[in-house]
Amino acid sequence: MKKKIFGFAAAFGLMVAMVPGCDLFEECGTCEYVLYLNGVEVERGAPIPFCGDDYQEKLNDPGRYVGDNWAIWECK
Repeated sequence: MKKKIFGFAAAFGLMVAMVPGCDLFEECGTCEYVLYLNGVEVERGAPIPFCGDDYQEKLNDPGRYVGDNWAIWECK
């Protein structure tokens, strides 16, 4: 009996570990923060995963000037 309970607990733990970080019902993607100077890319951040409202916010971000650089989120 104890082996059966342990087996179910191990299977449940494995299933939970396999669930992605984002909810299954939200749109998810990765975005990179990119800086341009006079239309030339000068710096690119690491890809960061976003889901739901955060991902939509990054997709619809029009960009902005940071000093002399144009900064924008580029998402896939």
